[in-house]
Amino acid sequence: MSYKTVEIGLPFFDDINKQTRKKSYFNAYYKEWLCPENRLPSFQFVTYQDDSIIDDFDLINVDTGATTDYKVYFNANVDTKNRDIYGVYFSNDGSGVTTLTTGRYYLYAKSSEGRERFSEVFVVRDLNITANPSAKEFRTIEIGLPFFDNINKQMRYSPYFNSHIKDWLSADNRFLPFQICLDTSSSGLVSFDLINSITGATTDYLTYFGANTTQTDLDPTGTHNYYITHLGLADVVVSGGRYYFYAVGVNGRKWWSEEFTMCGDITTDTDYLLISKDDYLLISATDKLIIG
Repeated sequence: MSYKTVEIGLPFFDDINKQTRKKSYFNAYYKEWLCPENRLPSFQFVTYQDDSIIDDFDLINVDTGATTDYKVYFNANVDTKNRDIYGVYFSNDGSGVTTLTTGRYYLYAKSSEGRERFSEVFVVRDLNITANPSAKEFRTIEIGLPFFDNINKQMRYSPYFNSHIKDWLSADNRFLPFQICLDTSSSGLVSFDLINSITGATTDYLTYFGANTTQTDLDPTGTHNYYITHLGLADVVVSGGRYYFYAVGVNGRKWWSEEFTMCGDITTDTDYLLISKDDYLLISATDKLIIG
């Protein structure tokens, strides 16, 4: 028997808050689901045995909120299998042709019993880079330094992640790239500081921020949202160590970046990198554990 399953497909959740965009601590290593302009991503989701009828199936634009009825697509392209006590499986192999507009979307399904399913967000774009060359094509920050609205979202305050999280390492003369979304323009920041995580020393980098970021105003619904992009192309002089950025807007809103390590000028006080077996792992100010 052949199992024609969707091994890796667009995830569906029973709560919209389970989407990755709602979990800022995942943004550092999460990559977007990319989708061409003529296909929906493949997916498979399960509902209860009595949920064999899907009444609503919509495509929703994340940025504008616009909703498009995709029930006809669902009926024509989604396979339904009732596995009795194991529930009803709805599977889409992504072969159905449709017409999509560039943007960010998610799929919403509602059964006859009122149960809801929300897909992960995916991005529709023209993937034919050869036929459609563009100066902006694929010039995105796929993995940049994350920013949070609460310092407690930094990884150092989430010990359950420490087993598989690696440090963000920065060159000895460049800050990491990042992109943040503000409800005020970059000129609306009253401070942008670099803070040493160990000593607490604060350095004003507001002038650097203004000179080395670009700003895009997205106004889809009448409310201004600004994407501030930093590509990390300007040289800086910063001693090696662990740091994070702290920003405050004119409206009082605050942002903290994830911690990162500047790799230049490392001393015994800031030695977080084991270069060889003869180096030391510093447990505290006095304890040392030699490796090898």
